[in-house]
Amino acid sequence: MYLESNSPIIMWNNISLSEALSLKCDQAFQASSVVIDSRNVKSGCIFIAITGEKNDGHDYINQAIASGASFCIVERDNIVPQTFPHLVVKSSLKALEMMGSYARNRINGHVIGITGSVGKTTVKEMLRSAFSAHGETYATHGNLNNHYGMPLTLANMPPSTEFAIIEMGMSSSGEISLLTKLAKPDIAIITN
Repeated sequence: MYLESNSPIIMWNNISLSEALSLKCDQAFQASSVVIDSRNVKSGCIFIAITGEKNDGHDYINQAIASGASFCIVERDNIVPQTFPHLVVKSSLKALEMMGSYARNRINGHVIGITGSVGKTTVKEMLRSAFSAHGETYATHGNLNNHYGMPLTLANMPPSTEFAIIEMGMSSSGEISLLTKLAKPDIAIITN
């Protein structure tokens, strides 16, 4: 997806998801990506229904399934067809964070975290370009750098990543602390 590769990689299945969330997931599935926006659902992804300030991902479960999601993570069980592979959690956002943390911990590569007032995306793209010549490089897509986007970025990181360039932004006090605990950067860059 954001890796310098053209072929889909199976990054999640019922075993890795069970480990990431410390919950039993008996329904077999495989997924090549994690999505929180139903408009971005593609065949073979996990759709996480997050209840946000303006939208509720649970309203888009049927759309996600119709678009090819292979698994759903939800907070309410009664909106998913019982035959469709899914897991009910207390907090979908916390599940996303746990998946991001799990994905970060399963790589042996180096993580470079970037934050600052301006220039984060530019620095991230320069580093992505430079490191791509030296190994399997993964970087934040666009500017998905907030408390939703950064864990999503990590959850989509392939296990074979050698260099991860992770952008971290904040809109409220304490947000960078949470993001750095998830990303555990080996190197930190603070822009202007």
